[in-house]
Amino acid sequence: MMNLRNMVQGLESDAVALELIAHWEHDKGTLKFWRASSTFVYAVKRKRKTYFLRFSFEQETPLEQIEAELEFMQYLHRHGFPCVIPLPSVNGRLIESVQLPQGRYYGALFSKADGVPMYEVDELPCEAWGRSLASLHALSQAYEPAGERRRSWREALLFAENVLHRHPHENEAMAELARVKAWLESMPASEEAYG
Repeated sequence: MMNLRNMVQGLESDAVALELIAHWEHDKGTLKFWRASSTFVYAVKRKRKTYFLRFSFEQETPLEQIEAELEFMQYLHRHGFPCVIPLPSVNGRLIESVQLPQGRYYGALFSKADGVPMYEVDELPCEAWGRSLASLHALSQAYEPAGERRRSWREALLFAENVLHRHPHENEAMAELARVKAWLESMPASEEAYG
């Protein structure tokens, strides 16, 4: 959940993206804004192939969380799961950073996913999708991170709760958060049912 002020600052210009993409080989003049949600994403070409630069503000996504995510993606890729992978910069790093007056940003460059976007498919391949999700779940169950663990859903909800405490009139949002938290806590969380 990106702070609105950070989103506005990030969208004012492409300064952060331009500084970060300089750390990777790319075709000059091909960097284009793609979307902003919890992170900023830009499409860029390298030898006419599309890649995606993703970056976030340090206060919203600490370096350790990005490292944990990339570690998990590499684990999936090593085990044959069709996952995009981060590409090393010209400095040999998977994560680069830039310091600007508003703070530090961390970025990573990813290959483009193979396949066709779901919104372009006439008939959803439900069986293949289910097999893929089952494979992801099995790999998740067996995964043991070498470094930092990603934030749990409990930590994510605590973060949302802290944000809502700064806005005491958001009663409906707070009630919905409590409902979601109660529902998640009621779900079974054994090694077989949780990955």
